[in-house]
Amino acid sequence: MKPKAFRGKGLVQLNEQKQLPATSADTAVLETEKYKLINNIVTSMKLSSNPVVLPASDLNDMVQAIRMYQQQIAQLRTPDWVNDNVDHIKEYANRTFLDDWPMPKHK
Repeated sequence: MKPKAFRGKGLVQLNEQKQLPATSADTAVLETEKYKLINNIVTSMKLSSNPVVLPASDLNDMVQAIRMYQQQIAQLRTPDWVNDNVDHIKEYANRTFLDDWPMPKHK
């Protein structure tokens, strides 16, 4: 027998996978149009700030994706030979690559 957990209205399986509701192309278009309309209404109010209306689930998914990528990037390590090559180039050129920052504007 599989272990069960209490969630909200009743018992569910612990290893139950979350299923998203099936959406058709028409439903997706309607959702998109709905949020475009809401955001146009908010924009027309000419508020001093610039609010945007988004579905909370989409915002949560985006935040989770960004956090996941941040963790993956934090785990990356530049190989020593790459750092050594960059250091040699800096020594040869007697520059740090940031000497001209910000880049001069060309006319």
